[in-house]
Amino acid sequence: MPKSLRTIFLRVNYPHHDYIDLYLQHGEQNIGHFEGGDERTFASRPVDHRTFLAPVKIPMGEVVDVYLRIETQGPMMVPLELITQVEAVKEESVLLLFVGLYFGVIIIMLVYNAFIYTSLRDNTYLYYLMYMAAVAAQQFTLFGFGFQYLWKNPEIL
Repeated sequence: MPKSLRTIFLRVNYPHHDYIDLYLQHGEQNIGHFEGGDERTFASRPVDHRTFLAPVKIPMGEVVDVYLRIETQGPMMVPLELITQVEAVKEESVLLLFVGLYFGVIIIMLVYNAFIYTSLRDNTYLYYLMYMAAVAAQQFTLFGFGFQYLWKNPEIL
């Protein structure tokens, strides 16, 4: 009787690595290879997620060796987590709630200050609008949403 498989996810919870390769080995047999990173197309990721999230199928009671290769020009931060799908969805929904609140406040501030700028024609408000838009764009990128939603194919850039 074959052993049942349990699927857990390995998450590299930092979205700015250039190349990520994950190799899974069970005994002498290679059982998986996943690619990710922001120098590869977003479609090459095993899961459509803002960070690198790969399914790891482990036979119950068995040991699987995991090899991770990361290449990047930026900071080498590798916060690894093994999580279930339920935990990943729950954590992401909480994060999305707070990120949505943050960007909602930013949008309200942009609209409010744009209204003040159009009323007063004071260039200070225009500079403040540009600053807030730049901060919002930076945060959007740092959370990993820029690569997920805007520039999925690095060859275009």
